[in-house]
Amino acid sequence: MELTKVYVLTCEYEIDCSGGGVEVRVFDTLSYAQEQMIADASCWYDDNKFCVDEWEHEESDMSIEYYEEGYYMANHIRWFIVEKEIEFDPEQLND
Repeated sequence: MELTKVYVLTCEYEIDCSGGGVEVRVFDTLSYAQEQMIADASCWYDDNKFCVDEWEHEESDMSIEYYEEGYYMANHIRWFIVEKEIEFDPEQLND
């Protein structure tokens, strides 16, 4: 059994006007996952800054979050990275 470490970047959101959802991407390195997280959050903020200028903002090496104070369940967007070990299917390695 071959295990490898990956970094899972998840974006979860619930926005009153556009609904909610979850997006997941997987990267080989933490630095690239962090780079993508920052780029995604920056792009989202630039596109929405006039709608969310009073929202709270929290940031760390492994997460970025914007949310409306007192209305988190209805209005938030969060990117976070989780380190995982995954197992490769041995049959896939032989193809």
